Parts: sequence; C-alpha cells; structure tokens
Amino acid sequence: MRAEVAGDGLAVLASVERERPRVILLDLMMPGLDGFQVTRHLKANPPPPAFRSSPSRRWPDPTIAKPALAAGCDEFVRKPFELDDLEAVIRGYLEVGS
Repeated sequence: MRAEVAGDGLAVLASVERERPRVILLDLMMPGLDGFQVTRHLKANPPPPAFRSSPSRRWPDPTIAKPALAAGCDEFVRKPFELDDLEAVIRGYLEVGS
C-alpha cells in the first residue's frame, strides 16, 4: 500500500481518477476546490469499483459535522489529531473495503 499527496482539490480529483484509492483523506480547506466540493463531486461521480463509503460513524464536532455530512463526508477527524486516532479511522475504512 502507498499514499499519494495532492496539493489542491483539482489534483485530488485527477489522482482519484488515475489511482482508484481505497481511502481518501481530505482537508476541508484546500486551494481551488475545497474538501466539501471534492466530496460532493466524488459522491455524485464515484470512480469504479475500489472506492467505497464506510458505515456511519460518530461526528465529534457539530459545527463542522453538519456541512461535512451534507457534502457527503463519511468521517471527520479534527485537527490537531493523534496519529493513533487517524490510524484507527484509516484501518476501519480499509477493513470495510476488504
């Protein structure tokens, strides 16, 4: 498994088309298209078949949770985050896609 980094929302969309990732981590505040816009685009135009949503999870921050959920986000990890917490979230998504 490997990771790819994209510097803005348009680069994320190009990378998703090219790489077909199993997990996508987005910053909500990116240049160009923000994370909300990228999420809405991916949910409306999902790439085949490696891309899957995860089951519902708890949303710890209601001020961001509502717009993120409305955009189609499946998870929200608040910054600053603990690496163990982020790893647990990623592992959960990889297990769903197995």
